[in-house]
Amino acid sequence: MIYIYIYRYRYEPPPQSYARVFSTLLAIRKFFLRYLALPRPYFLRSVSFSEKPNEHGRIFITCWEAAPYYVQPTFWNRWGPTAWLTWALGKPLPGDEGDKYYPQGYSIPDVGPKYFEGKGREYLERQKEIIRRERTGGCPFH
Repeated sequence: MIYIYIYRYRYEPPPQSYARVFSTLLAIRKFFLRYLALPRPYFLRSVSFSEKPNEHGRIFITCWEAAPYYVQPTFWNRWGPTAWLTWALGKPLPGDEGDKYYPQGYSIPDVGPKYFEGKGREYLERQKEIIRRERTGGCPFH
């Protein structure tokens, strides 16, 4: 008989029939999800970011697990069930500690270290203009 020792306790390995049963169940589940299950409806999709930027061109994160970086401090985000659980766990809420967690959202050119925030917008615009002029969809070698 083969024994497995984990932290001074002796365990017998499970029978081979268990492994066969569970691998068969997982294979059936895989087949069902791959070939028979319908796609998720649009209204049940997972949304991680705001769909449209706000009036200032900033994007927000809609769900967070640790610190609420880039989460808009709305009534629901500060007083909803997730906020109560976050508060009970001792974690910060959106809008806490001023601008530390960027409650105003983010824009793509500003993402990165704080030192580079707001720098490079002119360069980005120049590069976008160069790409618009030079890349017209033709062959790059002619």
